[in-house]
This record gives sequence, structure tokens and C-alpha cells, in this order.
Amino acid sequence: MKTKLFVIILIMLTGFAFAQEKENYLFKIGDTELGGYLGLNGKYTTVDSDPGGWFDVRAAITFKNNWAIGLGASGLYYDKKLSKLVNDGTYHLNGGYAGFYIEKFFDVSDDIKISVSLLLGNGLVNYIYDKDYRKEKLWYQEKIDETTFTVWEPMVEIQYNLGSNLWLGINGGFRNTSPIEMIGTDENVFNNFNAGFTFKWGVL
Repeated sequence: MKTKLFVIILIMLTGFAFAQEKENYLFKIGDTELGGYLGLNGKYTTVDSDPGGWFDVRAAITFKNNWAIGLGASGLYYDKKLSKLVNDGTYHLNGGYAGFYIEKFFDVSDDIKISVSLLLGNGLVNYIYDKDYRKEKLWYQEKIDETTFTVWEPMVEIQYNLGSNLWLGINGGFRNTSPIEMIGTDENVFNNFNAGFTFKWGVL
């Protein structure tokens, strides 16, 4: 009886291990196995020679041939009070963009991957009075200027598997935008290098 029970348990464990090894995907469409991930990036950059940052959120579907397609959104962090365009207070530069991207992974080892991606999208940027100076203004007076832009951004990432489906890495890229047409603003204000850290959870 003990022998039979041992054999049954052994078969179950073997089957479970095989399934865990084989089913390295999230779902299937026909015979196509698909993975996916959620990613967060923090990137250091400069804005008019001052330090700033961009925070990205990305979500993608991955394929067995090491390709991925996804959606990405980025927001600017630039905590500097500005005043050169007005004489009745201070304001901040705000910006963000979103779009589609494609990504190619290259396996360096079981735990290390290098990826190259290209994002294409559109964005919005504006100057808005700081909160203390918006109190006595009408809603349409709170914005000093605003415009839209297009963006394309290549990026390279080196990622290390921390275990399970967690990945940590470093990234670097160059942001290219159409001219930023706002008063008192360099039209290439967002065209520069950026680098930072990447955190991903999912099946790459």
C-alpha cells in the first residue's frame, strides 16, 4: 500500500514539475503561447540643464520568439518653480506622453536578458500656475500655455531575474519629439538622453 501511494505521489510531483517547466506562459491562442509583463521605469534626465525625471508605466504581451508589443505612458517630474513668463506668481512645467511600443529580447543567460524597444506616441505639455496663485483666477486663466507633441523613443534595457517572474534592470535611451511650440521654451527641451532603473513582473 505504501509503495503504491509513493508511486502515485511521485507521478503527481513529476507531472507538476513538467507542467511548471512547460507552461512558461500566461495564456494560449490556439497553439500560440503568450506571456506578458507590467513594468515600471524611473529615468533621470535634464530639463534646460536642470535635473528632472520621467516615470514610465508599461504593459506588454510577449511572444515565444522574444518579441513584445505593448502600451506605455510617461510622466515628467520637474519640481522647479518658474517665473520668467509672468509677473503675478510662479508656475511649473508639466508634461506626459503615451503610445505603442515594440520590444525585442536577447537572452544572455537564463537570468539575464537585453532588450531593445521603440515607442511611438503623442504627448501634452503645459505651464500651469502653482496652487497658491490659482485661487483668484478663473479656470481658463490657470494655464499659461499648452501644446501637444509627437514622440519616438528608442531604449535599451539590461534585466536580471530576481526569481519567479520578477526582473530588475537598468535602462538608457534618447527621447525625440516634434518641436515644443510654447512661449519662452526651447523647442527641443525634451530631446535628450535619459537613464535609470527598470522593474518588471511577468513572463518575458
